[in-house]
Amino acid sequence: MNKKHYTPKTADLSSATPFISAEEAWFWFMTAQAAKNDGARVTAGQARQAPV
Repeated sequence: MNKKHYTPKTADLSSATPFISAEEAWFWFMTAQAAKNDGARVTAGQARQAPV
């Protein structure tokens, strides 16, 4: 029996913007976690900000 092997696609990080500080990353995480706890779902193309 042939079993298909799937590998994850690597993300293009060339346009990624790193957090300026650990504090900024913390507040981003807490905001995202609060939204998740309130029932938010991740849906492609539904971001508030368009990618730069």
